[in-house]
Amino acid sequence: MVEISVCIATYQRPHGLSRLLSSLERQKDMEFELVIVENDIQEHMRTLVEEFSQRTSIPCTYALEQRRGISYARNKALSMAKGRYIAFIDDDEIATDTWLYHLHSTIRRYPCDGVLGRIVHIYPKGSSGHLNYNNFPDDLPTGSTLDGMATSNTLVKKDALLKYKGPFSASYKNYSGEDAALFKKMVTEGHVFVVCQEAVTYEYIPAVRTTIKWGLERKFSYGNAITNVRIRHKQRVSFFKPLIGLVYHTGVFFLCLPFGKKHSVPHMGEAAYRLGMLFAVIGHRMEYYKTSRSQDIPPQKMKNYINPIK
Repeated sequence: MVEISVCIATYQRPHGLSRLLSSLERQKDMEFELVIVENDIQEHMRTLVEEFSQRTSIPCTYALEQRRGISYARNKALSMAKGRYIAFIDDDEIATDTWLYHLHSTIRRYPCDGVLGRIVHIYPKGSSGHLNYNNFPDDLPTGSTLDGMATSNTLVKKDALLKYKGPFSASYKNYSGEDAALFKKMVTEGHVFVVCQEAVTYEYIPAVRTTIKWGLERKFSYGNAITNVRIRHKQRVSFFKPLIGLVYHTGVFFLCLPFGKKHSVPHMGEAAYRLGMLFAVIGHRMEYYKTSRSQDIPPQKMKNYINPIK
């Protein structure tokens, strides 16, 4: 039996996927299979994956999911996976050479059903990174329990996932949060997830995502998505707590303006996050993926980034 299936849902990121596959070839002390599902009827990735599978010793399966939506792509990848454990990683990341080893070691060491690894954002040279939208819990030591996870750097027991219909809900096809919704439900039903600080992936942030406008929209969508997940699972949500946070961070933003963007912009982001929460409470659900959000970084642009893996 295959021990680990690395599942990748990909959409219009040939350069990103190529970098990811190269990093997976460098994994140390682990045997695994690759399951790559393209969510684009144009099949731009088929040739890339076929050429990769011909030159690598890693078992590699490609499939097309014609129904548009990340939930459909992830469900198809899971249905094709043969592994005891399912690793999820995004097509705009690269993995360190011990990424899978640390995820696998952690899930075997601790009594848990899944492990969340650490994602480090790499910004273009010269960008400020004032609006950091990475929500990874840097302060928690490896083995600490979590109240939820995402699929961008995760290892989960396949048997645990297959207990749920889908398991990623198609109702999230145009929204963010399908992974958070599933893992939140699993936690409420007794499944245990832990963090692993040593299982590191790097995500290159395209220049378009370093603008304040994009960052505020992303912060709003995070707040909106996570609150909608809580509402869906009948958890108590407050109207006044995010309202107070919105007023507080808006006020601090204006107070910090004279001290520059480094001090003021993060509070603008926190205000946008809480505004997204408020919109969810009053019934608004942001269709984040109704339009394409895929941005690829071609090789000639990579000179603008520091190489995190020496």
